[in-house]
Amino acid sequence: MPPAQDRLARFLVGLPDEIRNKIGKTKQTRGAQPYDRVVYQNRVNRNGLAVVPYAFRDRLHPDGFESGYVVMVRPEEYFSAPGRVRDDFDPTVVIGTDAFVYYDNRRNFNQFPPRAEWRARTRGGPGEMVLRLPATTATDQAAAADRVEGDPQGIRFFEYASTAELNATCIQLALLSWHTEGIDAHRTDAGTGVPAALLQEAERQGLWDTARLETLGVMHGGRTICPLCRQQIRATELMTRVEQAEGREVFDLTITEVNLFHMNDLKPGWYNHHRYSLGWGHHHCNAVARDRGLAPTVQWMAEVLRRNGYQVNDTDAAAALRQISRREGVEGVARAAFRR
Repeated sequence: MPPAQDRLARFLVGLPDEIRNKIGKTKQTRGAQPYDRVVYQNRVNRNGLAVVPYAFRDRLHPDGFESGYVVMVRPEEYFSAPGRVRDDFDPTVVIGTDAFVYYDNRRNFNQFPPRAEWRARTRGGPGEMVLRLPATTATDQAAAADRVEGDPQGIRFFEYASTAELNATCIQLALLSWHTEGIDAHRTDAGTGVPAALLQEAERQGLWDTARLETLGVMHGGRTICPLCRQQIRATELMTRVEQAEGREVFDLTITEVNLFHMNDLKPGWYNHHRYSLGWGHHHCNAVARDRGLAPTVQWMAEVLRRNGYQVNDTDAAAALRQISRREGVEGVARAAFRR
C-alpha cells in the first residue's frame, strides 16, 4: 500500500501547487515559539507524540494518540517541598518513563529544584526533566545565563489529529478549494469541474454533505465562503500573500490572504481539528476569531455593534445558535456544530 501522502496526492491533482501545498500544511501544527523557549516541536504533523499537561491527563483523545503521549508535570504539581513528592500526586504517572517535570521559570526552579539524579529528557525518553529557563539581568553571569536542557518533546495535545482524520480534512479542504471563485482559471490539468477521483473518495467517506457544510458556515449557495465575514473566497486569495502595512513589511512573510479556519478554537481538552470543523477564512478574520472560535466571536461582534449604536438583525441561524448557547453554554455550541 502506498504511503498516506502518496494516496492523498492522487486527490489533489489539478489544483495549483500553491493550494496543494497549503492543504498539505494543514496537517502540521501551528508554529511554536523558538526551541529555547518552549517544550513543543515546531511545525510537525498533528499525529505526532502528544504532550499532555498533568491537569489534563484524564482528558485524552477518545480514540487515543497514534504516536503515544507524554505527561508534562509542573514542579509545584510534583513537589510539596524540595525533594518531597506531594502526597496527592497520581502514582500512575511515572516521572522519567511516561512523564517529565518542566521548568520554565527560575522561581519554581529555586523553590522545587530537580533531584540530583535527574537527567535532561530526550524526545520520547529517557529523562526526567526539561529546562527552558530564560536569562536574567543578575550581575552573576553564571546565574543569569539561560538554561536550555532537554529536547522539544512533541505537539500540544489539543492540536492532535489521527492520520485518517488528517487525510479526511485535506480531502474536504480540497473540495472547498474547487468551489472557490475563479478556480478553473488556475487549474493545472485538462479536466473540467471537480476531479472525479476526489469526488468519489469524498462521497465514499461521507465528506461532501453540502447541506451540512452550508449549515456549518463554510459554504453558501454552493460556493466556499469565509466563515466570519461570509464573503466568497477567491482562488487567488489562497495563493496571494497578505498585504503588509507600509513601513512594517517583513521580507520573508509567507502568510496568504486566506488560510485554514478552525470553526471552534483549538484549546486544552478539546480536539477540534477534524472533518466538518474546518474551512478557508481570510487572514484578518482568522486573527479575530482564533482565540475564541466562530460562534462566540460573532456574538461578541454583535454586542460591540449594539454598544456603538448599530441595529443588529437576527437571522434564523443566529437565533438557533443563541438558543443552543443559552441551553448548553459555549461548548454546547461546539458540540452541536461539530457533531459527527
